[in-house]
Amino acid sequence: METLLIALLAGLGFIVAYHTYGRWLGKKIFRLSASAVCPSEKLEDGVDYVPTKKSIVFGHHFTSIAGTGPIVGPAIAIMWGWLPALLWVVLGSISLVPRTTLAHLSSASATTAKPLAKLPVVF
Repeated sequence: METLLIALLAGLGFIVAYHTYGRWLGKKIFRLSASAVCPSEKLEDGVDYVPTKKSIVFGHHFTSIAGTGPIVGPAIAIMWGWLPALLWVVLGSISLVPRTTLAHLSSASATTAKPLAKLPVVF
């Protein structure tokens, strides 16, 4: 029963963070606009720039984000116990992941999809 309660609270935390912290980051920090055209649509050539379905993009981001939790979480649990591991996975997913993901996605869109290695030259 305790495990179910922890899972439900973590899920609720993710939902609340998505609707509050995620929107705040998008509006105040990254100034995202629904009317902005992404580079894959603006520069579409059928080879390098091809619009991708949202489900595919979500899958790529989910797997790259979710990869750290199962790797680092058990290592932390072995060293310090289950509570620090749970805090790492839940609070890290709520506070750290959205910032880095939005930073990478918005910088790629703002610089017309230049690679991250060339961004310091642009800015």
